[in-house]
Amino acid sequence: MRMRKTLITLLFISVIAARQPIVYFYVIPFDNLKDDPTIEWISSGLSDMVSNKFKNEPGLLIQNKQDLEVIMNDRSLMLKQPIASRNLLLLGKYSRQLEKINISVQLIDLATWEQIESKDIAAEYSDISKMKSSVAENIRSMIFSYLPSKSGGVSVVLPKFIEPNPVLARDPVTVKSEMITKNLQQEFEKLEESMDVLLGLKEDEKLKPKNDVTLFDNGGEWTMDFSANQMVEENPELKPNTELLKNLIIGTAR
Repeated sequence: MRMRKTLITLLFISVIAARQPIVYFYVIPFDNLKDDPTIEWISSGLSDMVSNKFKNEPGLLIQNKQDLEVIMNDRSLMLKQPIASRNLLLLGKYSRQLEKINISVQLIDLATWEQIESKDIAAEYSDISKMKSSVAENIRSMIFSYLPSKSGGVSVVLPKFIEPNPVLARDPVTVKSEMITKNLQQEFEKLEESMDVLLGLKEDEKLKPKNDVTLFDNGGEWTMDFSANQMVEENPELKPNTELLKNLIIGTAR
């Protein structure tokens, strides 16, 4: 749990430190070239439409006329923006010819005042929805290449958190069965050893007679150990196995 909290903290700090580049998109009212009062509403109508259309675009921050005035009065503010950020200004103008609305849009780089791209759009005055859609599509094509890549962010390499393997609770019956099996195996080995001894296939070290042993007594004289050839009594530990074997042989004979 402590490791998980540490990783979350490191990730949070890394996200704050690695600020993503932003496109500051300045959208101001379009210019009514002929000051035609019948289409004056298009000036703010198109700028509002563009702002609403792109306000939720990742990596893009909509700026208004007041924001443009601030950045133009103090251009050093650009230095405080995240690295690789762009400041783009959209300039638009329009005029009417009978039932046609001619719209011209320009994309300006505020850092250099250079024109990046321009487009001319012709739309029917009677079809406002189509006019807005056409303007939005053209503007998107102009700024699309300047938007930060969704997969090109700064990634932070963190050690993979490994969940501890849970300890599986063993069934008591299984544990008991394993213990019984192990004990039976040991008893069976002892039984085989007893059968080999009784059949003369193997000599029990505990039952081997001692050889004559000549010893020195405490005074340094030779003495003989007359009990050396006496047989050692049967090992009591093997008695149960012997009885089991006898019963097995008797049962087989019947």
